[in-house]
Amino acid sequence: MAFLNIFRRLDMNTLRPLTGRPSEDVSQPSRDRPSWINMSEQGGGDLPKPKIEQLMAKLRMLQQDASSKLQLQCEDSEQDLNRQLKQNKTSEELLEHYRCEIEEVKLKHRKLRIRFENQLMQLIEQHKQLDYVFNSKRLPDELKKGEDIKHQLSSAEQVKLAQLHKLDEELEEAKKQKQFETEDAQIHE
Repeated sequence: MAFLNIFRRLDMNTLRPLTGRPSEDVSQPSRDRPSWINMSEQGGGDLPKPKIEQLMAKLRMLQQDASSKLQLQCEDSEQDLNRQLKQNKTSEELLEHYRCEIEEVKLKHRKLRIRFENQLMQLIEQHKQLDYVFNSKRLPDELKKGEDIKHQLSSAEQVKLAQLHKLDEELEEAKKQKQFETEDAQIHE
């Protein structure tokens, strides 16, 4: 629409030389007017003096042509603008979609990195524990502890065997006494 307003202003400015300005003397030749108008006013040309109405009609026709051309150009420009706006919107939406995908991938990588770091820390801790258990510097101490435990277990076994032997003797004694009591009971009958 702005194009049409500019065109209208231009057309009014281009019409003034043809119709003559109010302060201008039509009888004097003017450099602004076409030469055939100047010649016909002076009577020196072979061309007939055109009528102002015909010129105005022709001018209106030219103005309408120019106006319709500008209107078409304006519509084309608006269509191009709408197409570009739509394309920009589509590009922005696609860009936002890609940004979201990038953030999702970053989040996945961050989670994987944290999981990997946790597993690595667990492995390091296990390695430290295994190193502590199987360290060659600790071997003599561990052997001594093992011998002490073996000696304690052996002593406990001796005590238990002695208790077991004592219980066996008491059991044999109890069996003999019961057998004597049974024999005495049979004799008294």
